[in-house]
Amino acid sequence: MTEPLSLPSDRGRLLVVDDFDTNRAILALHLTRGGYSVVEARDGAEALALVAEQTFDLILLDLQMPKMDGMEVLQAIRQSHSRTELPVIVVSARDESADMVKAFESGANDYIQKPIDIAVTEARIQAHLNKGGTPPLSEREQPTEDFNEPPVFKTEKVEALAPGTVLGNYTIRGVLGRGGMGVVYEAVNEVLERRAALKLLPVLDFGMEDAVERFRREARTAAKIEHPNVVGIYDVGKWEGRHFIAMQLVEGGSAYQRVTTQGPLPWAEALSIMSDVCR
Repeated sequence: MTEPLSLPSDRGRLLVVDDFDTNRAILALHLTRGGYSVVEARDGAEALALVAEQTFDLILLDLQMPKMDGMEVLQAIRQSHSRTELPVIVVSARDESADMVKAFESGANDYIQKPIDIAVTEARIQAHLNKGGTPPLSEREQPTEDFNEPPVFKTEKVEALAPGTVLGNYTIRGVLGRGGMGVVYEAVNEVLERRAALKLLPVLDFGMEDAVERFRREARTAAKIEHPNVVGIYDVGKWEGRHFIAMQLVEGGSAYQRVTTQGPLPWAEALSIMSDVCR
């Protein structure tokens, strides 16, 4: 648990729940800078304990967490607090309509997709604190033909790197995906002639030093693990002020994508996947 950051705040007391340290810390820093008092929780159990002990005006809740996921946390909160008493905004990288529907059915007041737009997030937080309930989508937020295209992370001061961009020994080949902490690229180490996944830490308006330390700690922790079923870390570097981690490039989708697009797994395939997980 992290106590509220010691900056002046009078706009509301928020609880930010996310198991990924860097995502949680950056969001908390932005909200504190915006005038909110922020408490952080690393998992669902810690979040529920804080809700039982303290008073919050609103909760920002990640869905994908170990042991107790966000849906379970949300359902538990709704046993003691109504939507009006304690608004909950789900913050998730999941963009399937079924996930959004389930979140609202479980008691969410709102649903924001990662990577988040800080300005829009603050506006929606304030709308809930001022009025309660789910605010209508503004014209800016209405779905368009590009609804599935991930939004730009507004704290990043540059657009996604174009194919052909060179970062030290690496040449960008394209974008693999976006997450709460920026963009992951497919790249090639031209010296070793080896493909890699390149994860770049976004350039932040503030709190950069703390974010870099968390980013490096993530790389050091992952690099200590050597196992056929764990993605390997190749390198850590810095290019024009931007820190990056070069990782083993593993092609193919996630188990979640497989299940949601093709239905339940045949038992033999499920057994093979879970055997690798257990190893």
